[in-house]
This record gives sequence, structure tokens and C-alpha cells, in this order.
Amino acid sequence: LPDRTCTLDSLRERWLDTRTELSRLLAHLEPAELNSEYLASRSGWMSVPQILRFFSARMQHHGYQLDRVRAASEGDVRSMSGVA
Repeated sequence: LPDRTCTLDSLRERWLDTRTELSRLLAHLEPAELNSEYLASRSGWMSVPQILRFFSARMQHHGYQLDRVRAASEGDVRSMSGVA
């Protein structure tokens, strides 16, 4: 369940920490390791480029979700239905 006490600042800090850690991890991979497959808990076996594409797609998807939540909170029903 979401932590309802989490502030935007603490969430931003956690996100930046996670991005920094991912960057550090990727920087230490050997070239041969980039094409090795790793088990992702919900997606199965993927190479590092596949994992990064998956992350990118998920972030884009979550962006759309946030747009819908933002529109709903502002009472803009047209944005929620996809009608411009």
C-alpha cells in the first residue's frame, strides 16, 4: 500500500537515489554483461538494453496515468475520456 505520509520532497529524493544507484550499477557492467540475461521478477529473462527499454515504457505509461489523475482532480472529464 502507498505510504500516505510520504512527501513529494522525500519521494523525489528516493527517486534520485534510485536513479543514481542504477547509473552506478550500469557503469560497472562489463560490455559482455550488457547482453547477458537477468531475471526480472515479473517480466522474465531480459538483457540490460531490454530492461532499460522496459523501464522507459513503464515510465511513459505511468506518466499517462498521472495525467489522467491530474485531469480528474481538476474536474476535466474530457481529458480522461481521450476527447480533446
